[in-house]
Amino acid sequence: MIKKCILPIFLLAMVVVLSVFYIKQSTDDVVNPVNGNDDTSVVSDFANKRLEILEKRSEKIDELEAVIASGTLTNSEINQTVDEINDLYYLKYTEVELEDLIVGLGYQDSLVIIDNTNVSVTIIDDELTSSDFISIANVVKNKMGNNYKLTVEAVNNDN
Repeated sequence: MIKKCILPIFLLAMVVVLSVFYIKQSTDDVVNPVNGNDDTSVVSDFANKRLEILEKRSEKIDELEAVIASGTLTNSEINQTVDEINDLYYLKYTEVELEDLIVGLGYQDSLVIIDNTNVSVTIIDDELTSSDFISIANVVKNKMGNNYKLTVEAVNNDN
């Protein structure tokens, strides 16, 4: 009987220890901010822009799912709505994949925004050379094909 009680007590003790650790860590983060000034870096701007785009797409997906759930659509309209939802998910995953591929070329970070037939790429670099543009264009072309207009911009990460 005692052996059966050891595991639940051990697990409860681990939960308590981990909870205390995470609570202490989160309060330390609040008291000692990482960046002493209020300047935002380009990397955090990229993260904010990604979050903004993600929220807009999530809201659109929620709206489309609500329309489907209402039960007022025909089968063909449901299929079109589902296709639109799938397209929104595809854009999200394609942007993330392109960002990873571009960072793999040696840049600190990249931001990819796909909108209709436009692909906008922003990289963190001192300047954009023609070889940078060509390497980024090749990555986008290999992933997306030739049907997209590509815009590439370099920004400096001066805090």
